[in-house]
Amino acid sequence: MKIEKILVNNCEILRPEPFGFIIFGASGNLTYNKLIPSLFGLFKKGIIKNNFFIIGVGRTTYDDSSFRVRVENSIKNRFKDLRDKIIEDFCANTYYIKGKYEDIYTYNEIKERINELSLCYKTKGNIIYNVATPPILFEPIVIKLVESGLLGKNVNKNFFQRIMIEKPFGYDLKSAKKLNNIILKKIDDEQVFRIDHYLGKSTVQNILVFRFANTIFYDLWNNKNIECIQIKFKETSGVEERIEYFDSTGLIRDVFQNHILQLISLVTMEHPKRFTANYIQKEKNNIFKNIKPFNGLKLKEQIILGQYDGYRQYKKGLEKSCTETFFATRLFINNKRWNNVPVYIIAGKKMDCDESSIKVIFKRKINFLLKDEQNFNKNAITFKIKPQQGITLDFLGKVPGAKLCTQSFKMDFNYKSLFGEDMIDDYESVILECLYGDHTIFWDKKGVEYSWRILEPLLNKLKKCSLEEKDKMIKFYRPGSYGPEELKYFIKDYRD
Repeated sequence: MKIEKILVNNCEILRPEPFGFIIFGASGNLTYNKLIPSLFGLFKKGIIKNNFFIIGVGRTTYDDSSFRVRVENSIKNRFKDLRDKIIEDFCANTYYIKGKYEDIYTYNEIKERINELSLCYKTKGNIIYNVATPPILFEPIVIKLVESGLLGKNVNKNFFQRIMIEKPFGYDLKSAKKLNNIILKKIDDEQVFRIDHYLGKSTVQNILVFRFANTIFYDLWNNKNIECIQIKFKETSGVEERIEYFDSTGLIRDVFQNHILQLISLVTMEHPKRFTANYIQKEKNNIFKNIKPFNGLKLKEQIILGQYDGYRQYKKGLEKSCTETFFATRLFINNKRWNNVPVYIIAGKKMDCDESSIKVIFKRKINFLLKDEQNFNKNAITFKIKPQQGITLDFLGKVPGAKLCTQSFKMDFNYKSLFGEDMIDDYESVILECLYGDHTIFWDKKGVEYSWRILEPLLNKLKKCSLEEKDKMIKFYRPGSYGPEELKYFIKDYRD
């Protein structure tokens, strides 16, 4: 078979094989806001052509026609000023099946539709199942896919069957292990793609290239030169649309166990022997193993939990909710490279700005040019993830004039300025890598379990606390602020 290639942002990539894409939870917000626009984005860029089909599966009453209206609205909500023809061409490849996820008849209908469409679109049996449902449904969906013969071990090497599972993968260490065991009894691990869409973002993927491909930074990346690492995960939005899910989960499970730990591993891992999935995941897992877990007896010294004013008034039943919408903490990595370097984390909803970033602050060396060192920012490299993706470098330089006066300056690289609107987004990247069968930007089994192990003492303590104890631990803050007042005392040496 001839391998097709295509140029995207001056980079030559392979065009994926023909495929079918089955979305469980097709009537949900994730499908509407992320999956459909990203699949269309790949289509618009010419990365995928017409030899694909999409089947949405959900409990909401749609047929093919009404589902296509929803698909069209999803695309127009994201992409402006497009020709109707390209939208029509994409929508013609989308279909819908209404059914219950626990009902084998739903899967029999899926099988019939796949067989029919595979012949029509010549997809050669290549199928990706995306599970975009509440986590409680992950297990029954996998089981029913296997029972119906839609997914199985040791499949024919001439085609692929893969499953993409959204976060959160488990609710704690015990449930994550259980889910891994159930899935891997049914199918091979190479068929499983555990999603963290943050790993699809260009800046996040660029961290390893930045660190290991640039000589000027390579030898500086250690505790001899780096004072601290600061990670921000701030959002101005609340949890209005997700209140039922969020109140049973909290921000620690929602972003700490996945996004934030992945960012920590990428910015601190050792150089992998090869830039392949197995070697990269091995080094990331070494970081997870060496992060010092929380101590359930010393939580007040290790973490501050917050909740924004008004959260408890969202709906009846939340009047005594102690679910955290904010946390700040410091972590340490017990290895030679990072010994005694604190990793500060601030994350929250209804904050003063939308910002996700990793800031690496370097130690200040003795410098006879500076009369008053405290007046200047330290050298720092910031990986900007949200709202704009890019990298900045803070450095000192001389102000024009005869006198030796210095000032802090900033070099700024922005992805959008260079590559424009057609840059591949996070979910486009995640879908594309799954089509290639490349696990590099996905969680592996060990990594998921290591991440929950770090948080286990904290989660167990919160689970056992009385409502009165939890209420005392929660610090309230005003929406649109920097966070609880206690933050300024908790992280005394944190610099914005």
